Amino acid sequence: MPDVAQDKLEVFISYSRKDLGAAERLRDRLTGQGFEAYLDKHDILPGEPWQERLGKLIETADTVVFLLSPDSAASPICDWEVNEAERLGKRILPVVIRDVDAEKVPGRLKRLNYIFLRDATEEASNLGALGRALLTDIGWIREHTRLGELALDWERGKRADALFLRGDPLAAAELWISERPREAPE
Repeated sequence: MPDVAQDKLEVFISYSRKDLGAAERLRDRLTGQGFEAYLDKHDILPGEPWQERLGKLIETADTVVFLLSPDSAASPICDWEVNEAERLGKRILPVVIRDVDAEKVPGRLKRLNYIFLRDATEEASNLGALGRALLTDIGWIREHTRLGELALDWERGKRADALFLRGDPLAAAELWISERPREAPE
């Protein structure tokens, strides 16, 4: 989980008002795990331009957790939040809190792997998986794998000069390794 001495990972929770109870529970649990979790209900003041503030909360979030239910899948505001998150290049983690007919799930959410928190049993077993997913930098991990494969090819090729990283690819690899996330593998 996040190191309290470091900045907390910021999570915006997108949900339908009909799922407020589940959103509140998730916010409390994520906060308990050391995340900074935002809900519009708590983080937009009365009289404040709400959509502008929602946009700012999404902009400053590291990840958007989308609580997927029949109501959120049909909500124009939730749809706007997902569009805004995608426009800003934010990572979106869909969390199923109530089953939804697959045909009603927007394609941009359907393409992502879900985490299921539909009942107390799933919450107990999958809340940790959500925390780990929030802390995982998928792009960093994929580059780790790619560079590892290049190193193995170099080893298998008896360290042939032709397989050695040079120039811009070497500089990019050195920059990548210098930006290792705290939770990433060595």
